[in-house]
Amino acid sequence: MQRNKRKVLVVGTTDDYIQQIRRRMPGRAVFITTPEVALERTGAVPETEELVIPLEDTGEVMTALENFQRIHGIQISGVACFDCESLFAASVLAKALGLSFPSPRSVIACCDKYLCKSIWKYHGVPCPEAGIVRRAEDLETFMKVRGNPVILKPLYGSGSEYVFLCRTLDEAVSAYEEMTSRLAGRTRGYIYRLRDRVSSPSVLCEEFMPGPEFSCDAWLGPKDIQLIRFSRKYLLPHGPAGTVEAYEVPGRLPDASGMKTLETYLAAASSALGLGHCIFMADFIWMKDGRPYFLELTPRPGGDCLPLLIKQSCGVDMLELTLDLSEGREPTVPSLNEWEHLVGMRFFACRPGILKSTRVEGNGRKKNMRVIQWLRRPGDRIKLPPEDYNTWLVAQGIFAPEPDVDTPAFIDEIRHVIKVDIAQE
Repeated sequence: MQRNKRKVLVVGTTDDYIQQIRRRMPGRAVFITTPEVALERTGAVPETEELVIPLEDTGEVMTALENFQRIHGIQISGVACFDCESLFAASVLAKALGLSFPSPRSVIACCDKYLCKSIWKYHGVPCPEAGIVRRAEDLETFMKVRGNPVILKPLYGSGSEYVFLCRTLDEAVSAYEEMTSRLAGRTRGYIYRLRDRVSSPSVLCEEFMPGPEFSCDAWLGPKDIQLIRFSRKYLLPHGPAGTVEAYEVPGRLPDASGMKTLETYLAAASSALGLGHCIFMADFIWMKDGRPYFLELTPRPGGDCLPLLIKQSCGVDMLELTLDLSEGREPTVPSLNEWEHLVGMRFFACRPGILKSTRVEGNGRKKNMRVIQWLRRPGDRIKLPPEDYNTWLVAQGIFAPEPDVDTPAFIDEIRHVIKVDIAQE
């Protein structure tokens, strides 16, 4: 048997990423996969490439990983992670292996939304005011001081799961009760239970900040920040708060000098959280005072349809880039002015039921379509938020607008390209 084969350890990712990495970079990585992901997959992964184990007990995971390495003759050359839920485990494993990765302390600072914003406030990094809600009365106190509307979100977690925009105190109380009920019964995604400080799930209340929303991937190197991806976010008009319907690359800031300002604040925001050499993504609102107000920052690359969008726009494979960075290679990415102007769309079901059929309809915009990726198949059961935040996403696609097109109007048209038929159960 060949001994000491060098592999990147990918911790706790989804099956679609596992299959893409195995297909595009065969033999490059080994995977630690949760039993839930392994149970739901449609294709097999060889036992030489995957360790299936829950991530909660990192000591147990490390012992199992050492046995896995010994049996298969593997040397871990880097640690990569694509999911917020797995970052803490990845950090602990990387530390035990003596490999570069953000520290457990920094990961907690990023994942704990209240702690994150408290650190930013202390270091003068612009971000919304926020407070922890442990009972309904805390909402009234916060809204009296900060006004309304407010945003409620889980203290931990990623994306738009259980995020609510509340314009009145009554709406906020109702949303809080809904969130605590659902979070208390959540059995998957241990990030929601990362710290059991209180008996009931904690909720973050955040001031609402109006303005265009952006996101980026960046590489924090030994001397400076290198922007990898910069995109404008467009939110779903009538969906759950914070749900992204489309990403536009490259994004364009309202201020001519904005990119230099952004890089300065990205360096301050990441440094305040104790991050060293790593890739990270950040979400922020660009306010009228010409500064980014940070919503979240986490040491992983952006997800959703972004890897597909980036590949189409500039040719960079973000999965491969992340594996390269985990082994200490410097990123090579085209400058933003070399990226093709593209829009990545996410298509959602409008009602629950059984998916009967999917199709692309020509409404004059099929010529703009680069690629469609179907995420659901006929026969799949569709559920809507807040019951389920995964199955209602039916497809994602990449589109090329005409030059000087109005992007919001273009998105309004593209929204109707995908048609799905759903039968009531």
